[in-house]
Formats: sequence, structure tokens, C-alpha cells
Amino acid sequence: MATKKMIKKLDKVFGAFIRSRKNCEWCAKDGNVVQLQWCHIFTRKCHNTRWSELNSLCLCSGCHRKAHDYPVLFTEWLKDYLGEEIYEELKREHNRTKKWMDYELEELIEKYL
Repeated sequence: MATKKMIKKLDKVFGAFIRSRKNCEWCAKDGNVVQLQWCHIFTRKCHNTRWSELNSLCLCSGCHRKAHDYPVLFTEWLKDYLGEEIYEELKREHNRTKKWMDYELEELIEKYL
């Protein structure tokens, strides 16, 4: 079973990897001008897709807030941005159950360092 320490470490590494995209994926603002954040399409509470590149976006703080304030608008944009088929595939993956082991999280940490 994955420990809280490993989850926290992977969150830090993976979040930095996502923010390294350098621009907001919604409004295209430059990360040198605005604060970029790691945004999950489907909640990070579900560890099955928590560290999925497909479930992760790099958004500026304004767009991240807008995504939470206007979920219908965000979903419509996502379906256009990702494509309907990929969005539905991600939704199916999100609904599966995955129990992580520390060694699996360590492999992901190495991958995204």
C-alpha cells in the first residue's frame, strides 16, 4: 500500500512536471507572467488518475478558478481540447479502482524527475 510520504513526494515531482509546460493550456498565458497550477480534470482524490498526464492540465490560477466556478463551460472546453473520445476514455479510467504500492510510486517519481 502506498504511504502518505510517497504520495506527497510524487505530488511534488509530478506537479512540477505538469507546470513545466510553461503556459496555461486554456488561455495560453505565459508562465513567466502568471502563476501556473496543476489542475486535475477528474478529482485528485481518486488515485487511479491522480498522476495521469491525460488527467492533468497546466492552468493559470485564473483559469483554474474559472474551471471550478464554471464546470459546464470547463467540460465543454475540455471535450473540444482533448476530443470527445479521449475525454470519455479518461472518464472510464477514472472510475476504475487502483491500489498503488510504494515501489510503483517510486517508479513514477523517477519517470517525472
